[in-house]
Amino acid sequence: PIRTGRPGDFGFDLHVDALQRPDCIEASKWDNLTRTGVPVADMVDVALSVVESLADQTKRSVALAADNVITRVGPYVRICVIGGADFQKSDTKALTASLASNLSTALMGKAIFI
Repeated sequence: PIRTGRPGDFGFDLHVDALQRPDCIEASKWDNLTRTGVPVADMVDVALSVVESLADQTKRSVALAADNVITRVGPYVRICVIGGADFQKSDTKALTASLASNLSTALMGKAIFI
């Protein structure tokens, strides 16, 4: 690979935060991304560290979000119906309303609709 400098050196409109060292990466390792003559394996090591750290943060964020849902809505089964706001067929609206009404009655106190 040929390294010619940092992305920000060439006028790519990168947000300044994208070029800042994440707290989880040692400064000496981060510097390997901006210096020439650094072995590619060392650069890959830094890139993998960043990706692993972001994956860990994402896992923690997802776990926290799930905990927040449980705290707010209780330990009920959660049902989420996914779809667009527009009905594509004329009978779909009536079918959806009927399903919602019957499920709500049948699952009262056992589930919550999100």
